[in-house]
Amino acid sequence: MIFAIIFLCSQFGSQVTRRLIDTSGQGAIRVSALSTLTFTLLLNILGLSYSGLPSAIFLGSSFLGMSEDHILSSRDLVWASGIFSLIFYYVLPYNQGLGGALGTSAFISCFIIYQIKKNYIPKP
Repeated sequence: MIFAIIFLCSQFGSQVTRRLIDTSGQGAIRVSALSTLTFTLLLNILGLSYSGLPSAIFLGSSFLGMSEDHILSSRDLVWASGIFSLIFYYVLPYNQGLGGALGTSAFISCFIIYQIKKNYIPKP
């Protein structure tokens, strides 16, 4: 159950951030911050805060959504978000108090997908 929440929040965060960057004309940092704030407020209004876990996942995955289209396409974001979910679920509990863990996890997820695309997928 908890992994499903992590996975869904991760997918939602990366895709919403990417779509808002593409359509709003705002910068990536502003969109990431405002979308995370909106998501967190919505959860609090609905009484679904779960001690900040979904908000942290949304914020970390919004870092994925901030990547450029030529680095990660929308389809690649689905895979990167899945990897981010796995890292969040299995690795981050052991990094309590370690600053930058969300950004590092997002970077690792992007890096894995980018390297797979670059080195193992033939170019048309």
